Amino acid sequence: MSPHTQGTVLASRYIIQSMLGTGGMGSVYLAHQQSLGKEVAVKEMRHLDADGRALEQFQQEARLLAQLDHPNLVSVLDYFEEAGRYYLVMAYLPGQNLWQRLQTRQKPFPPAQVVEWARQICDALTYLHGRNILFRDLKPANLMLDEHQKIRLIDFGIARRCEPGQATATFLQGMGSAGYAPPEQYQGAGGTDPRSDLYGLGATMYALLTGKAPPTPLERLADQEMLAARDLNPAVPAALSALLKQMLELARDQRPSSAAEVRTRLEGMDNHQDVTEALEASPQLAYLSEGGREHFLPSREVVLGRQGAHLIFAYPQVSRQHLKIVRGEAGYTVQDLSSRFGTFLNGKALGVDPVALQDGDELVLGGVLSLHFHDPAQTRGGKRVGRLKGVWLDEQAQEVYVDGQLLVPPLSPAQLTLLRLLDARTGSFVNREEVVRTVWPDAAGEGISEEAVDGLIKRVRARLREAGRDLIEVRRGQGLRLLPS
Repeated sequence: MSPHTQGTVLASRYIIQSMLGTGGMGSVYLAHQQSLGKEVAVKEMRHLDADGRALEQFQQEARLLAQLDHPNLVSVLDYFEEAGRYYLVMAYLPGQNLWQRLQTRQKPFPPAQVVEWARQICDALTYLHGRNILFRDLKPANLMLDEHQKIRLIDFGIARRCEPGQATATFLQGMGSAGYAPPEQYQGAGGTDPRSDLYGLGATMYALLTGKAPPTPLERLADQEMLAARDLNPAVPAALSALLKQMLELARDQRPSSAAEVRTRLEGMDNHQDVTEALEASPQLAYLSEGGREHFLPSREVVLGRQGAHLIFAYPQVSRQHLKIVRGEAGYTVQDLSSRFGTFLNGKALGVDPVALQDGDELVLGGVLSLHFHDPAQTRGGKRVGRLKGVWLDEQAQEVYVDGQLLVPPLSPAQLTLLRLLDARTGSFVNREEVVRTVWPDAAGEGISEEAVDGLIKRVRARLREAGRDLIEVRRGQGLRLLPS
């Protein structure tokens, strides 16, 4: 089956623009729908039954999918058959799927974020299962975030009807993806039921939390060990790791009974347990002081720089990724990352080899930025830190913590840009003109309405209030500022 080329017209109304992806169950194309003037995703189905009832079965199941309406499901807009090929037309969501996002960030997602996404997926599965529909291909590559940062299940290529007490061998066939499909979904292993989707959800969460998919059922049956998620990523709370182990049981009757049960168990978990556990395990958290400001070091590895780092310092003499501080069993080390203007540790030039940091050491970046390292664990009677206070930005991961709590869902790019500006000027007022120049650098000042600026400020203030802190002060005639913690 040869792929469609750019410009191919399907069903007299869909113009192929490009291929978005291809896999064992079909190819997905970006297409332009002429009648409505919008972009859609068109999936060409493979491995369909060849008997005389194929078209009828396809139409029945596609019509059922087109009737679905849930905020965490991508809409099925149309379906058709042409030249012996079968197609589903779905709403198009631009951007990266969660697997692509995982590869881009090159480290697991925070457990709090994965738990929040899993709750939304459970809502979608409860909706589908209540209509006797199985999704059957849950994996990070089939999940995307929409413009409101809500999770969407994006591919119904092998979804199928599941009548209670009946097998699921119907038209939209397929075994799912290796590592994410349960054993009963493989040919000859019997019919699937809602607990099959729970296996896929558990495997998806496992991958997002560890950076890798679990072993396939066949590998596990061949005695390959499946390590607990917590063994691969100590930040995963014990209760969450135990839940994933149950969801990934090879025997269906040992998994949770429903998506609703999984959601209930997730609700009982502290959204920010991964952050607070780390803080409680290390109550004497090290930090860098810059004048009256404190920059805490909660991660095992923290990069400092002007751009693309965990801690951002907006000085021209500071390189994009200037230096790295690593926490090991023996304490903290620091190393220069071949910065342009260099780093000095207590007046001596720092090289690229790691050097041990001691409480009270001074780091000077680029000859302009002076930071003092504080490790209360090294100092008798030193300052104890039980929580991160105020706003802490992890620039590399694009995550925001308020008093040690991760903001979930994440801020939008515009909201993050505004907060970054205020954080860099903590305690000082920023006027509206500077907000416009920073958040909308490519737009003319007069092109941004006051309502847009006010709306952005209100949304950021509201997100910080969700964490229990009103940290942004707005004064008429002066602008706004981030209050010191």
